[in-house]
Amino acid sequence: MVRQNLVAERLVIEHYRDLIRHFGDKDPTTRRMLEHILEEEEGHATHMHDLLVAHEGEGTLPAHTS
Repeated sequence: MVRQNLVAERLVIEHYRDLIRHFGDKDPTTRRMLEHILEEEEGHATHMHDLLVAHEGEGTLPAHTS
């Protein structure tokens, strides 16, 4: 279940990154709000990754980079 949550977090993170790119300078207030949410989601993903590492001894999913 932790692995599934980590995958879901990474998908959500990518979605927020896409939204941030979309809004860019057109709506800086919305962009800042999304950046704050993205920061929280990245923290959730880190936590899920750390739980997975603690349970399995190593990270089993490659880090997703954009």
